[in-house]
Amino acid sequence: MKYLLLVFSIIVSSFGFSQEKNEDYSVYHKNINKAEVLFFNQKQVDKALLGYQKVFSDFDFIFLKDLINASQIAKFSNKPYIGYLKKGFQFGFKPEMLKNYPLFKDVSDSLLLDKNFKESYKKGRVKYLSTIDFEYLSWIYDVVILDQINKSKPKYDVFLAERLSKFRSRIKEKGFPSDRLIGIDDSLIFKEIGFPEKDLSVKARSYKKELYYKLQTDDGNLASSKVLLPFIHHRCSFAKLESVFIKEINKGNIHPRDVGLLYDNAYRFNKDNSYPQYCKSVRQKGYFRLNMFLGYPKEFKSNIISTNALRKKFNIVSLETDVIKKEYEEEHGFILFSGFWNCR
Repeated sequence: MKYLLLVFSIIVSSFGFSQEKNEDYSVYHKNINKAEVLFFNQKQVDKALLGYQKVFSDFDFIFLKDLINASQIAKFSNKPYIGYLKKGFQFGFKPEMLKNYPLFKDVSDSLLLDKNFKESYKKGRVKYLSTIDFEYLSWIYDVVILDQINKSKPKYDVFLAERLSKFRSRIKEKGFPSDRLIGIDDSLIFKEIGFPEKDLSVKARSYKKELYYKLQTDDGNLASSKVLLPFIHHRCSFAKLESVFIKEINKGNIHPRDVGLLYDNAYRFNKDNSYPQYCKSVRQKGYFRLNMFLGYPKEFKSNIISTNALRKKFNIVSLETDVIKKEYEEEHGFILFSGFWNCR
């Protein structure tokens, strides 16, 4: 009963007076990019952290990976970092996830025992749960299960076309179902609110005769990734929904790097002009270089200018900055990439 009252009080308080937040997520991503460049390219720690803090103050919804990346930068630079982690609780971060980050190895045990840290998690978690559209999430789980069942069947392309049409309608109604609307991957999210039978792995078990492997969420990846599966499998989902994706990026309902991944993914199906008829004359005009499983055409591997131009159009940081970030992972123990196939 106390838990329900706490949820109610948080929901009610959200209707009170508060600073008006920016809702233009093109600005969000541009400013996150500036903060990354300030730290990784220019080594300006204080300016970078000020940039992050301004974004986190200006926007109501924060992509969790940005908070965790900022916390790692602060910890590495001997700056205050716990505030970023506490803020992360409002967007799905859990204290036990600290174990996934080498930079927090020396403090994770003490933080997990810290009363203030645990209390912050409790309050942040209630706020996070109040933002999730559980009906939408349950529907996504059903779609993902059906996608996995149908992908080896003869009429899979027909299934995908029908699903894409349904997605278009639901996106128009609610927005794209990603982190902001359905939270990040969490195998026990429904159990947490009292409906364990609705969790993905539990739902999938009822199809064990048709699914020959364990289907589960990618806990700890700081993103909602399973929703992308039908779009990954559709051979031209980006081309079909480009205008929709752009609108949803600007609303904060999908991350631009997720969209870049879908764009690049089409190349997997077009190496030998094998697009199905429903894709018509889809042609790639450059690549984001965000799909780890693609062998990109040689002419684009060397053409960094076209890659960065495409990234800039979608407010994604340059390829050079991503390369530096990977170096920080290898040399200093950062974990900076997350999401589906680490595209974020």
